[in-house]
Amino acid sequence: TAMISSIILGIAFNDTIHLIFAFLKIKREGKTHREAVLSSVARVGNAITINSITLAIGFFVIAISSIKNLENFGIICGISVVGAWIGNLWMLPALLSRKKL
Repeated sequence: TAMISSIILGIAFNDTIHLIFAFLKIKREGKTHREAVLSSVARVGNAITINSITLAIGFFVIAISSIKNLENFGIICGISVVGAWIGNLWMLPALLSRKKL
């Protein structure tokens, strides 16, 4: 479980950094706060989604292992990647739209 937290935090932070960087870049271009949130999701949302789907599938493949520890690792990591994706594409834009940066 110690490995799971470090792996998932790394994946989630990577996607979060990409989304926030895109938001700040668009904001510096003079767009309104709402436009920056929508444009940043449109700009990096597909990449984050493809990355998360690929990783989740990879972890769920590990879940079909005959070794119970690997099976649990794959299931927990796969579900966590999906949770990180939800957080980055649904929760983070909502938080960015509420707080003026």
